[in-house]
Amino acid sequence: METDSAERQWVGNVCKGVISTKGPGPRAKLVVSKERMELRGLMGRMEFRRENVERVERAGFFPWLWMGIRIRHNVGEYPKRIMFCPWLSLSRNILRHLEQLGYNVG
Repeated sequence: METDSAERQWVGNVCKGVISTKGPGPRAKLVVSKERMELRGLMGRMEFRRENVERVERAGFFPWLWMGIRIRHNVGEYPKRIMFCPWLSLSRNILRHLEQLGYNVG
């Protein structure tokens, strides 16, 4: 499997804790590189260095509606529950890219 080290980004919505940015159109951006992941949007900016990302997994509100990714991390000042739901993209494409970059995808 060839590794793509280029930075990539997706637009969508973010949910941290029980607060969501859902609304008409995308309200957040996920930026991913080999060294870090960053969420930018209406709720501010959260940066996760690679060593702080414990695992990234599929997430959704119902078992049959896997529409987002959940970031499990060890950054104390961020909420433990952070989910990104891409807009007009598939979460499996994001997870595949993260796996190619060496992140723990489960």
